[in-house]
Amino acid sequence: MEQLHLRWEQRVQNSTLSPSQQGIVEALMLGSKEHLDPQIRQQYRDAGIMHLLCVSGLHVGIIAYLAGACLFFVGKRTWQKALKGLIQLAVVWGFVLFTGSAPSTLRAGIMFSFLIVGRVLSQNRQTLNALAASALIQMITNPMSVFDIGFQLSHLAVLGIIILEPRFYRLIPFPDSEITYKWPWYRQVPLFCGAKLWGWVCVSLAAQLATMPLVLYHFHQFPTYFLIANVVVVPLAGVLLDSALLMMLCRGGLQLLMMQFVGWQLQGIDHLTRWVSNLPHAMVDIPYFNALRAVLLGLLLVCLAWWLDNFLIIILRDDKKNVFL
Repeated sequence: MEQLHLRWEQRVQNSTLSPSQQGIVEALMLGSKEHLDPQIRQQYRDAGIMHLLCVSGLHVGIIAYLAGACLFFVGKRTWQKALKGLIQLAVVWGFVLFTGSAPSTLRAGIMFSFLIVGRVLSQNRQTLNALAASALIQMITNPMSVFDIGFQLSHLAVLGIIILEPRFYRLIPFPDSEITYKWPWYRQVPLFCGAKLWGWVCVSLAAQLATMPLVLYHFHQFPTYFLIANVVVVPLAGVLLDSALLMMLCRGGLQLLMMQFVGWQLQGIDHLTRWVSNLPHAMVDIPYFNALRAVLLGLLLVCLAWWLDNFLIIILRDDKKNVFL
């Protein structure tokens, strides 16, 4: 596996991409940051998308989703679901081993393994149970991992997505499918695009808010315009990851075409992150943020989730069927 890793790294370095783009592809696909330009690193950090360059749950989730999407033809019988799950597990752990088995990738691999197994055994996806089980296993195998900042941030980000994202999404009461299926296409398409865009906003907002107490406590900085870059870049991360993978697998003219396509995507991301990072107060410094303030901010987020459940959502739920009519 190490020889394959080095061979692919050499293949990236021999591509027609610029040196800075090669460093991004190596970080994105191989988890290697040795050739990552420090200016690019700071630019991505100021734009709030540094997680794109750290192989973790986002990348493992994309790989697991792609493996499942490629097996769309597999039936729903018990043995067929089990076969599909085994293939997904093999692909996920192959990716984990290929990227060097970094702690963040291992955490994501364990969590998605529980999710895949849970989907095979039951129709109900107990995401919180999978997250808790992955954290428990890692603490049993390495009790000191609980003090690792990567362990804390990755689990908090997923926890925020599980708890806060559905509550944020319901703030805009999109009509149910039984209401919209009779609508003409020119009304359904904008509604579909709006729902997807709002979903991406909610995911980014939930993950960023959940990790905010720890980010401020450890780094004393916070990216102000993180939503701008995340809403554009995160949905396209799957396309970029697929393109980079095809670029390294293909040969001849198709490889050159994929190199050019990857280069275009990275140029677009570079323009976006450079613009966001150059905005006024793109990165806010908060030097005096101690543990007590981190705990109080975390409690405030818990109160926000409780308030959304018990007050605001009740009001919006009553008027849901009257919206967009």
